Amino acid sequence: MKKSEKEISISLVQKLVKEYYGIKGNATKLNGELDLNFKISANNSQYYLKVYNHGTDIKFAKFQEKILNKLNKASEKKVYPKQLLNKNGDAISFFYDESDEKRFFRLNSWIEGRLWSEVNPITDTLRQKLGQNAGKLTQSLYNLKTIDCSYNSDWDLAKSLWTVNYLKSFKNKKNKKVIMYFQDCFLNNLASYETLRKSFIHNDINDNNIIITKKSINPDIKGIIDFGDTLKSHTINDLAVTCAYAIMNCHNPLSAAISVIRGYNKSYKLFDNELYHLYNLIGMRLVVSLTKSAINKTKFKENKYLLISEDSAWDLIHKWYNIDGEFAYYSFRQACDLTPHPNQLNFNTWAANQKINIINLFPSIKKNKFLELDLSVNSEWLGLSENFKDLVLFENKINYLQQQNPDKIISGGYLEPRQLYDTENYKRESNNGIEHRTIHLGVDFWVNEGVEITNLFDGVVETISIDKNEKGYGGLIIIKHKINDFYFYSLFGHLSPKKFNYNEGDFLKKGDLIGFVGNKLENGNWVPHLHFQLLLSKLNYLQDFPGVSYYSEIEVFRSLCPNPNLIFKSKNLKSYENIDLKKIINYRKSHLGKNLSLQYDKPLYISKGDGVYLIDYNGEKYLDTLNNIAHVGHENSNVVKVAQNQIALLNTNTRYLHKNIIELTENLLSFFPKELSVVYYVNSGSEANELAIRMVENFTNRKNILVSEGGYHGSTSKCIEL
Repeated sequence: MKKSEKEISISLVQKLVKEYYGIKGNATKLNGELDLNFKISANNSQYYLKVYNHGTDIKFAKFQEKILNKLNKASEKKVYPKQLLNKNGDAISFFYDESDEKRFFRLNSWIEGRLWSEVNPITDTLRQKLGQNAGKLTQSLYNLKTIDCSYNSDWDLAKSLWTVNYLKSFKNKKNKKVIMYFQDCFLNNLASYETLRKSFIHNDINDNNIIITKKSINPDIKGIIDFGDTLKSHTINDLAVTCAYAIMNCHNPLSAAISVIRGYNKSYKLFDNELYHLYNLIGMRLVVSLTKSAINKTKFKENKYLLISEDSAWDLIHKWYNIDGEFAYYSFRQACDLTPHPNQLNFNTWAANQKINIINLFPSIKKNKFLELDLSVNSEWLGLSENFKDLVLFENKINYLQQQNPDKIISGGYLEPRQLYDTENYKRESNNGIEHRTIHLGVDFWVNEGVEITNLFDGVVETISIDKNEKGYGGLIIIKHKINDFYFYSLFGHLSPKKFNYNEGDFLKKGDLIGFVGNKLENGNWVPHLHFQLLLSKLNYLQDFPGVSYYSEIEVFRSLCPNPNLIFKSKNLKSYENIDLKKIINYRKSHLGKNLSLQYDKPLYISKGDGVYLIDYNGEKYLDTLNNIAHVGHENSNVVKVAQNQIALLNTNTRYLHKNIIELTENLLSFFPKELSVVYYVNSGSEANELAIRMVENFTNRKNILVSEGGYHGSTSKCIEL
């Protein structure tokens, strides 16, 4: 590269453009891996000049010419560069450099906008738009059947195992482990990968080849450029490449990838077998990129562009390695409108013919009815957030509820959004802030400590674990069951870990003893209960499995963890029903005045307040920087308790005598100078301003008032006039 850059000066580039295309302009050098790229500015017009690398075959240049011509004929919008013809009517020109080597070059139209790498913030909406545009490009390229191409490239993921020969380039053991993991996965799945459909692909939709419109709010994809790596390979590779660059520098790359995939699938329908390989292909693109960087550090030390994304790629590949590949596959299926778990329908069909009596689970409890307990964010049953942490109060309320319903088992909670989980292991940093696990994936049976639990189906003990984390499982048992041609699992959490009379790998029959409900000292610090959950897969968990998920992943976990009531079939053991926001919004539009406006493009349903946060109906927290009503924080327990006590005693107005108003007035006046000795009580800022205006007008006999233009002063007539 260093040799090429010295040979081709800016003045030579400008001379070539004028000589071959009749355009007099100024050239600016752009980044590139092998070829030399320049921006040409002339008479309020811009162009893009590519000078091919030494030794480039004219057939390859002609191949790119045909690709661009066909794309521009097929495309309704100018989203791809258009090739300009030279004075001889050719798209490809050539000259001889100072080494007397023949160099090919071409001139394309310039697509105005910003590079993806320059955009901040990058939203899920923009990623989905990128996916849609990439899918349209794939569809256009897939239809190209008449172009011959024998071009081979190190960047072709189908041939990416060449990277194995360069493992010695990675000295860091953790880095090498991650690289080898994706290489091994690719090798082990190579046979099925080779059966995937093939087509021409762009093969390099990276953050410097995506053009974004200049508008800062809700920008669009303007175009996709640089077809220098186009080749024929497995079609899914193009989506893998697009994802690899679109999800860099994200806290949650899987969530970012899902947005791209969802958009891509809208334009180009993906097959299940392609989605199966996608997780590892994204990893392999990063492997190729990092291997190239390792080689280039030695071979092209002076070309910093070749290392431009290395740090981000290392960060991403480690994050990607820590994502469960199986869960990613289910998430990709969900993004493409498939049932996330492939065996969901099979399980539902089998479960439709099952009916398990609750006595089979709790043989010592002679009850077969359920009482549903609502512990959701919207529940008023337990009151203040701090009440959930008070185990004595919580247990007393459970016991009182049980006394009122002696013939029923208190239960519920499937897919219920809860605010109970407040320890560090229940939250993570997402692409849009802190995200909390709130969605309960099983059913809780609120039974006493020591209650006996028995097995519901024949199966093998898969997991015996003692989770000592605060708000963890305590004693945990997972049993694997084989049904026809698929497996499922039953999970029992919050058990006493002292009474497991079997080992992992042991076979348990239906009715065999599982264990006993644990107390708060051994069950994760909970009021005694059994957490019962069904699973269609354990994913890659060995000694654990989530009992609570993030709301953003609810549809995947709904499929992965079926409703336990599919086997109990109780009318009183319902799953949590989500709130119909559209219905509420439509009702507001029809029956509420326009003075009660909604905020945000997607209005929030706020169920609860807690300190500086507002909490929506799914348990997600929002830092409240808008409302100034709760001066001491939302749901301040001291204020709530005082208000509750007063309302329970008396709630009236000031026409009667009472000592409280005197005490409040004395307290307020203690902060004022002696001259300000009279207090007027009103119930809003509007009333306060209205009264102040009337008082000052009466005192001064004047009507003019100096105010800040455009400011809000209140909703009364006088305040509005200001």
